[in-house]
Amino acid sequence: LVVGRLADKKGIDVAIRAVAAVPGTKLRVIGDGPERDGLAKLARSQGVSERVEFVGRLPRGEVLAAMSECGCLLIPSRIGSGGDQEGTPVVLAEAMSVGAPVIASRIAGLGEFVADGVNGLLVSPDDVNELAQAMDRILSNPELGRDLGQAAWQQFSGGPLDAASTAAAYRELLEEVVV
Repeated sequence: LVVGRLADKKGIDVAIRAVAAVPGTKLRVIGDGPERDGLAKLARSQGVSERVEFVGRLPRGEVLAAMSECGCLLIPSRIGSGGDQEGTPVVLAEAMSVGAPVIASRIAGLGEFVADGVNGLLVSPDDVNELAQAMDRILSNPELGRDLGQAAWQQFSGGPLDAASTAAAYRELLEEVVV
């Protein structure tokens, strides 16, 4: 599963190429954006258009349900044209909140929250082979995916990506300052 705006910095083209390298895998793409037509064309040229489904935008509840049911969530981010890049994408927090196993690029805030082999897998940006190997590793070993997802959920719960926990910390800080 990939969730996000279909833009260059998201690296969705890398995910499509990785799907082509791992026989039998399927990729569901939730989101829309300026690269949708080009990504669909890439899927056709890679011979995987029947294995790549472009869903478009979905309500948050459906996105979270898709995350909780996926074999793994891919965040193959990269530095985009003009230097545009991720900070810490919201999709990472959402995936962790439902215990989805994550494979993310070793870039920006992703590497701060994903500990390779502990609560997800990290790959080099733009490295199709490394992403394909990580996908195969999780998909061929469901127990590994469950363990990574569980560790991600445990890290998320009460951690800095948990909005409720962060709000409580701010509330506590503000109460100290105001008093």
